[in-house]
Amino acid sequence: MEVLCQLDVQGESFMLQVPGYLADSGEASLTINYAHKLIEGAWNNREVGDQELGSHTPGWSVKRMTPVVRNVLRTALAEFDLGKVPPKVIINEAIEIGCEYDTPDAGGFINGVLDSLWKSQTGEV
Repeated sequence: MEVLCQLDVQGESFMLQVPGYLADSGEASLTINYAHKLIEGAWNNREVGDQELGSHTPGWSVKRMTPVVRNVLRTALAEFDLGKVPPKVIINEAIEIGCEYDTPDAGGFINGVLDSLWKSQTGEV
């Protein structure tokens, strides 16, 4: 989410700094590789992802969302696409990150969007 926020602000040129940014995190190489896949997936597919998110937020454009909420949602979409983490875990983590880095109210918004999106993808009711 932090890297996606930087990309939002600095643009595509920040992508060159991502490997160093992730290496400085002190995380294990497996975690860094997974994070890099998420970042690339979320960033490279952001236009399609933003359209998909927008279809689950009527009256609230993706550009109008705070950078944190927008990029938490983008990250969750990328994780859904990778299919390595259960959807409920992805949604729960997204809510926690949104509440920690944005406002406590962000969690409810994130939950509503991701729940709606996941249900539409899986056909669940």
